[in-house]
Amino acid sequence: DSEEWAAVSPEAKALVQSLLCHNAAERLSAADLVTHPWVLGRDVPGRPMAKTQDRLRAFKKARHAFYGSLLMGLLVHHIAA
Repeated sequence: DSEEWAAVSPEAKALVQSLLCHNAAERLSAADLVTHPWVLGRDVPGRPMAKTQDRLRAFKKARHAFYGSLLMGLLVHHIAA
């Protein structure tokens, strides 16, 4: 396992593997997914993964900066027109 997957629970790994099956007949259906114990919050660690939280925060910050730049560009274009 890579560093990112080292802290992921076996239940979560099994869920992801069941969603990535090439054969659609073997792949977990949407109905099965929403009733899966991991999705329902069973067998889920009580503490979030620190690196994942840091990456999500960085992504959110970058997304806000991107949208801010995009809006500024639209505003400048609108004023110039």
